[in-house]
Amino acid sequence: MRGFTFSLLLSIAMLGVWGCGSDQYLIHEVEVETYPPLWVDSFIQPEETDGYDILWVIDRSGSMGNHDQQLLLGIEEMLTNLPITTSWRLGIISTDSDEALSNNTFPLVPGDDITDATAALNALGSSWPVGGEEGFDAVHSYMSLGSYSSTWMRSSAALLIVFVSDEDEQSIGWTSSEFGNWLSSLRSRVFITSIVGLDTNSCADQVGTGYLELTQDFGGVEIDICDEDWGPGVDEASRAYEPIEELKLSLSPVIETITIFIDEQQVESNTWQYDSTLNTVHFLVVPTGGSLVEVTYAISH
Repeated sequence: MRGFTFSLLLSIAMLGVWGCGSDQYLIHEVEVETYPPLWVDSFIQPEETDGYDILWVIDRSGSMGNHDQQLLLGIEEMLTNLPITTSWRLGIISTDSDEALSNNTFPLVPGDDITDATAALNALGSSWPVGGEEGFDAVHSYMSLGSYSSTWMRSSAALLIVFVSDEDEQSIGWTSSEFGNWLSSLRSRVFITSIVGLDTNSCADQVGTGYLELTQDFGGVEIDICDEDWGPGVDEASRAYEPIEELKLSLSPVIETITIFIDEQQVESNTWQYDSTLNTVHFLVVPTGGSLVEVTYAISH
């Protein structure tokens, strides 16, 4: 939310006063106090859930072979950064809906490593010509039509889906909003990450427009598939459902104006600290799940 700076210059011309053949003007300049603009950074604190089900949905068409190294490093990054104390399970399927329907590969669990991830990835191409690029259909086939997903996926768990493709989403019968509504009907908390072509400057064959629309609808993480290092984005996706204990501010604040509201109620100043070096507010009392947290401040010039 932006504030406004107010100033006023009042000029009054006195016309009709004649003397010595020239006009005379009386100008008044009025100074009005200037208020610095206000800004609000906000977030909704994630709610606790009964674990996290993670699904990597990977395009295995021929053009994707160039990205296998980054793909495995990205999965390893997620395995490394997922909280040890969190009950998570990570499945890997193809964007080919036929493969997804028949997939019965056991999910990765805490303690598994890149060797296990490589085996799961290689299993995608062991018996299918997995060339389909219909990510939405693949997820629907796996979660609703296939039988294996019910052996490990939990309706009470949060759901994180990571789409990886160098093409646009090609499912028939789904718009991004329709697919998003279907996901929301299954789980109380859904997170989306897309590792795709972000724009026409990407080396991807196509911009992943459908995937990106879905990701934006869920406020998720976007990673360019042509980035040499997917690590920072995957790390962000891995932490999306952890309780937020600090918030880096968008702009530089006037420190004494920082005020924090939780569910529209101002909180005591002894429940948080501001670190000027990092421009970050640290919550000494972590906000409860589901609460709206707003940090307001005047912008420093």
